Amino acid sequence: MTKSKIKEILIANNKYQVIINRKAIKNTYIRIDEKINIVVNTNKYTPYKQIETLIFKNQDKLVKIVNNKKEQMLPKNKIAYLGEYFEMVFKKKSGFNYDIINDKIVFYTNLNKEEALNLFYKIEAESYLPKRLQICHTNFIKYIRISLPELSVRKMNCRYGTCYYTKNKINLNSYIMKYNDEQIDYVIYHELCHFIHHNHGKKFYELLSTIIPNHKNIRKNLN
Repeated sequence: MTKSKIKEILIANNKYQVIINRKAIKNTYIRIDEKINIVVNTNKYTPYKQIETLIFKNQDKLVKIVNNKKEQMLPKNKIAYLGEYFEMVFKKKSGFNYDIINDKIVFYTNLNKEEALNLFYKIEAESYLPKRLQICHTNFIKYIRISLPELSVRKMNCRYGTCYYTKNKINLNSYIMKYNDEQIDYVIYHELCHFIHHNHGKKFYELLSTIIPNHKNIRKNLN
């Protein structure tokens, strides 16, 4: 017979309900259900402290699963832009243009959805990200002086950004326009720190922590 109990846990500044199912099983299993609850199936002898430790040990994986589920739950006609969600409206027209009106983005184009999104994020990123870089650089040189890097923007499949310190240049993924300013700035500061420390060693994270004390929580919330 299954006995269930509900707890609450804080992960990366987000509260989640933990549903603990006590069953006649030997091992403990964790999953995320469709309502974004953490479901734990375990035996009747496993103490909650051990369950909590197991959840925190796997929190990075759980956050990724949560983000993926939230993305899948979005209606097909919605997209993320600067940390908010907008309804997409397509109106057939030659060329490419768009208007952002309240909670809608109206595309005037014959391009398909993927082509339109790629172009939309690129145009917005090329306009918006240089301003964020200027703000972050102004703050960064309060700690360590470096020259303002050259910025390029392009879509990348596996990276938020890259640093070419020998060329005084950084690349930023145009798709980080999905995120809010805090998350975008985290990506920029991460790349700026690479001008001082070229790998992800202890000194790199010490510098990043000095500039963004809560960088670990921000990183966990990036999808």
